[in-house]
Amino acid sequence: MKRKWKYLYFLIPIIILAVVLVIGIRNERSGYRKVNGGYLYRFKTEDYKTVYTEQFQEERDEKIEEIKSLRSYTFQNSLMIINPYQTNTNSLYVYFKTTTPSKLRYTIHVEDNDIKDYTNTLYNEGENGLTTEHEYLLTGLIPDKVNHITLELLNENNDVVKTKSIDIQAGSLLSNKKVKLEKEDGESSENLVNGLYAVLGNDSNKTYFLCLYDNDGIIRSEIPFTGYRADRLLFQDGLLYMSVGMNKIAAMNRLGQVEKIYSLGNYEMHHDYIFGKDNTLLVLADEKGADTVKDLVLSLDLETGKVTEVIDLKDYFGSYKDMTVLPEDKDQLDWIHINAIQYDEEDDSVLLSSRETSTIIKMSNIYEEPKIDYLIGSEAFWENTEYSDYLLTQIGDFTLQSGQHSITLEKDDSLEDGTYYLYFYNNNYGKSTTYPNFNWVENYPGIGTKRKAEEGDNFKSQYYKYLINENEGTFELVDSFDVDYSGIVSSVQDIDGNTVVDSGMTSTFTEYDKDHKLIAKFDVLNDTLIYRVYKYDFMNFWFTK
Repeated sequence: MKRKWKYLYFLIPIIILAVVLVIGIRNERSGYRKVNGGYLYRFKTEDYKTVYTEQFQEERDEKIEEIKSLRSYTFQNSLMIINPYQTNTNSLYVYFKTTTPSKLRYTIHVEDNDIKDYTNTLYNEGENGLTTEHEYLLTGLIPDKVNHITLELLNENNDVVKTKSIDIQAGSLLSNKKVKLEKEDGESSENLVNGLYAVLGNDSNKTYFLCLYDNDGIIRSEIPFTGYRADRLLFQDGLLYMSVGMNKIAAMNRLGQVEKIYSLGNYEMHHDYIFGKDNTLLVLADEKGADTVKDLVLSLDLETGKVTEVIDLKDYFGSYKDMTVLPEDKDQLDWIHINAIQYDEEDDSVLLSSRETSTIIKMSNIYEEPKIDYLIGSEAFWENTEYSDYLLTQIGDFTLQSGQHSITLEKDDSLEDGTYYLYFYNNNYGKSTTYPNFNWVENYPGIGTKRKAEEGDNFKSQYYKYLINENEGTFELVDSFDVDYSGIVSSVQDIDGNTVVDSGMTSTFTEYDKDHKLIAKFDVLNDTLIYRVYKYDFMNFWFTK
């Protein structure tokens, strides 16, 4: 009898170990396991054509709700999920409850002297930014490294009431983007403004990635798409709107869940979109299979998903279109090439940037009976056409914009009604493949003739800012400075007194101070162009002050 008990003493630990291993294996297969500081879940990576569907997002959300119901999660034992909705590779979802209202601050540290710690206070929708039910998306994990994450619970006075640390092994990026960009300091000692640089790429039918970099050039977010790119990020009512495919626009919440997918049906977007009136988006688009491209403006109703053609530029510039020719190597006529749009709710107008004509177009009353208000372009280009009468009068001696991109409307309360600013990236590039007889060099002194400058070229692109006076029918150049030359693509953005510039064909972007002195320059370290770079602080979305 004693011998039997002796064997049993040996068997009990083995049985317990076997049970633990079976449970552990089952949990590992399902992705759920206990870790220091809580419970960690990893989902299996799905194909991105599936991810950007409402069905996938709803099913994933139901699964997360199921995991949340498994136990009572506290600050010391919280729920954590790597990239919960598969829309942000460098992210960690955190969920827990507290007895008193509070908020959360996090710091990411890795064992790498070239990567500084990254700290943010996270946004809550609760009163005064405090809550007892905490649900966040921490973005900024460094791929292929152990991320030491410090979580600090703050009270209403921003005092730290609790703290803990967790270690998360982050996976690899899905793309071949660089973790750390090459950074060159400029002559200015001013600070870079707060935010993340959104590096937006070029058109693609393959999987593409939006990457967000911090002020040290360290990647803090990788957002994959099914193709194309995000032309810009738009925020409204707690949702982030962005294009995620050639004819798909997604509305994503702060946790990374895509709440709504909009399809453009028989249209494909290009170059830009902006909020219009009454909860709509205005989208630059092409109709599939059409003879012409880059000449339509659509309205997308964000409530119903209905798509409506608002402007077909062929209806308003038809006689000019008849003067253009189809290049031998093209199947579709890119006769006007609209590459940027701005909306003004005061008169339901849009400002459109036409690269092919190097002209800025204003059209008003776009939802009822659109009409041309004015053009800003070359008299020589538009002479002997019915459109020359629409040209605003140039005040001052300067070379007009050519091949411009990224126009931005800027209102100023100090200006009288009918006057406003318009700034943009002046590519200073002259070529029109559909109107080849126009002599750009003769009419634009110093104009560039190549898409990318070569050694020995002295072409320059510029930041341009116009003062528009509709009352007098004039425009004048009130601010400008030279930037690295890029014949196509590119962008500028005024933000908190600084200016962010993307010279797309150089694969670099820069930030200048208010005196146009360089603060820093970042090199993306590849041979591909960058379509745009805009900077966003993500306040009241991911972060709070």
